[in-house]
Amino acid sequence: MKYISTIALSILLFASFTNVSAQKEDTLTPTQRTAVLYLDTAKLLRSQNNLKVAFRYIQKSAVLNNAEALVYLANAYQFGEGVDTNIAEAVKCYKQAAALENPIGLYYLGYMNLYGFGVAQDYEAAKRYLEQAALQNNASSFYYLGVLYEFGYGVSQSDSTAIQYYQKGVALSNVESYFNLAYHYELGKGIKQDYQKAMELYAFAAGKDYGPAQASLGFLYTNGKAVPKDYAKANEWYRKAIANGNARAYCNLGYAYEKGEGVPKDEKKAFELYYKAAQNGDDVGQCNVGACYHYAVGVERDYAEAFNWYQISAQQNNPRALRKLARLYSDGLGVVQNDSLAFSYYSKAADLNDDEAQNSLGFYYEKGKFVKADTIEALRWFKKSALQGNIDAMNNYAWYCLIKKINLEEALLMIAEAIRLDPNDREKLDTYAAFLFMNGNYIDAEKNQRKAMDLGAGKRAGYNERYGNILFKLGREKEALKYWQRELKFPEHSQLVEEKVAQKRYIE
Repeated sequence: MKYISTIALSILLFASFTNVSAQKEDTLTPTQRTAVLYLDTAKLLRSQNNLKVAFRYIQKSAVLNNAEALVYLANAYQFGEGVDTNIAEAVKCYKQAAALENPIGLYYLGYMNLYGFGVAQDYEAAKRYLEQAALQNNASSFYYLGVLYEFGYGVSQSDSTAIQYYQKGVALSNVESYFNLAYHYELGKGIKQDYQKAMELYAFAAGKDYGPAQASLGFLYTNGKAVPKDYAKANEWYRKAIANGNARAYCNLGYAYEKGEGVPKDEKKAFELYYKAAQNGDDVGQCNVGACYHYAVGVERDYAEAFNWYQISAQQNNPRALRKLARLYSDGLGVVQNDSLAFSYYSKAADLNDDEAQNSLGFYYEKGKFVKADTIEALRWFKKSALQGNIDAMNNYAWYCLIKKINLEEALLMIAEAIRLDPNDREKLDTYAAFLFMNGNYIDAEKNQRKAMDLGAGKRAGYNERYGNILFKLGREKEALKYWQRELKFPEHSQLVEEKVAQKRYIE
């Protein structure tokens, strides 16, 4: 989730106080002049880091109903500046400032209600306060109104409405709005995908030392989006993001060391960087640490440690971590084997749109593993995964459609796309050859099946039989028989192949 830290909020908002509800001195009453004098004194003392004395002058100004002073007072209570932290008192002061229509007070109340900080979480109240602050062009309020609509907090989820608010925040130079708007352009989320526009928006926020934007800018250079792929520049931005406290950048730089992208390959260094991200609460970093223990990357293999880190990451609903937990339970690694829990974790990851989990869930339904066999449900999950670009799921969808003789036109398109993306995979070549065989195109079927055989397909059950079938249809009966005989060497061979060998002919 993208929202500014509490500390950053304090810094950001104090910087904007000088422009809040300023009245011309000649319109002030004597009491108001006194309040301003007290507050000016407090600001001077704060600049000298004399927070305790500054607090007393802020109190004096606030007692005189100075709205800006009330916000300062609330901040002092909230962040423990010159006084012990007291969130209840902070909320009280913000409410007093809001009653005086102070935009910062209204904003803070919106923020606190949005996240349930110091008050009961109340999305309706958050929206009301933020809208009131936005009427006074409070930039951060536009940003958080965008967050409300992006995630559907108390409102109907709407990326387009969120984007409108982010755009208003951008117009007021709010860096968080720049970042979130860039994110939407990068993914094409609620708006036409535009990597160049994303790059420009990220660059602005990155230039303001906003760590998340610097990490995202690095990611664009890593993947060659809007710019030529440049690992050195990517890593430079990751390091800048790290210097600005961005945990995800540790992950990205760690990946560079794991793969040797722009830096010498160093799996131990990669693990160290993943671990730093994990320690800072980053769910991807936590999952990566788990994977390092799982697959012995930069550290000794330890399935129990892998399980622990996957669990920590999964608590933040990281879909990859949920999928990895499923795999550990499925294989009984570091835990007692449990298909029920494996299925549960695969389901959770699949619901979070993890394509690999969706593909695995398809197998559970197809094989009737733990769950009642259901081909239609299996195909549904294979298709969901395939539509995300998972080429293994494309193959699985096509294969099981072929077996069941359903959705054959769509399945053929699916396997053809899989072959285009991965032309040297024996399983996909085998599936494609089976479709060609079914359609009577034996010549092209033979070419694809032979390629699969050259890639080692013949070492597994089923492939030799299917190649023999093609050869028989091409009039090459002796060769066909040879491959059917080879198939008999596999214990799991079909009964039908025994009949083919006995009768020396193809049998449907």
